[in-house]
Amino acid sequence: MKIKICGFTNADNAREASLLGIDAIGLVFYDKSPRHVDVESA
Repeated sequence: MKIKICGFTNADNAREASLLGIDAIGLVFYDKSPRHVDVESA
């Protein structure tokens, strides 16, 4: 089984998930989402 978590908004949380063994992360680029991140920040 693979685990993916979406909606990270900062690098520290994404890095921590990676260290915990998460297989993939997702980022939200939809402007109206509260979890939106800019492409430049990604």
